[in-house]
Amino acid sequence: MQIVKRKWAWGLLLLGIVLGGCYFLKGCYILQTPPARDCPIERLVLDERVFPGEATAEPILSPLPRAAWESAGRGVFLKTGGSFLHDIYRYRTAERAAREFEKRKRLIFVETATSGPWETPSEVTYRSPIADRYYLACGMEHKIYMCFMLAQYEEYYVLLNAHIEGGMTFEALEQALRAIDERMARCLGKPWPPKPGTP
Repeated sequence: MQIVKRKWAWGLLLLGIVLGGCYFLKGCYILQTPPARDCPIERLVLDERVFPGEATAEPILSPLPRAAWESAGRGVFLKTGGSFLHDIYRYRTAERAAREFEKRKRLIFVETATSGPWETPSEVTYRSPIADRYYLACGMEHKIYMCFMLAQYEEYYVLLNAHIEGGMTFEALEQALRAIDERMARCLGKPWPPKPGTP
């Protein structure tokens, strides 16, 4: 009985040290939760309404395989050819979403014998005015011309992967990029369209 009490005491002491350390180090990741938002993640994923009458959308997949607080994604296919996949990952903190953005940027835009070169085409002039981090580049991926857009919006990491052909033109790509920003702006309480001069 004495041994059991001693183990409990050591366990409580260790827990107190961990929690105290978390407090003084400005919080532990495992104890943090994302801010409350009135926008279910499934409603942030693009659908066929981005291209009225011109596209079909797969059912939403949620959660996605990669670990996150919550996640959702789907594919959208244009009837005249071309498609895109839109995935959204929500993390506990904006710092964790930023790390995911940087990690995926390093992994996706690697040039190999079957991938790249990656560059931002001059035809795509849209840049997100509300994302904290944003990067878009296009190149060959196994003989298919693809464009990838990565963005971080506070605690959200967003990926758009577009197969550029047929109806999925650069103009259509920009239409999808604006639609993503519009949904994220509504969710995060940011003005849309943004005021002139907003960085």
